[in-house]
Amino acid sequence: MQSFLRKEKNIMGVSQLKRKARKNHVKSTQRTQAIKLLTKTPVLKNVDVEELKKGFKK
Repeated sequence: MQSFLRKEKNIMGVSQLKRKARKNHVKSTQRTQAIKLLTKTPVLKNVDVEELKKGFKK
């Protein structure tokens, strides 16, 4: 009887570990996506400042 209970307990533990592993994976994926979004910088373009100033004078 005890061996039966022990087996059931192990099965429950394994399913909980699988669920925890899935949650950990989702958390890490979300964290890396947030970091990528925060560190993403726009493309810098060469801007002619004098040309812009001429456009504002008109």
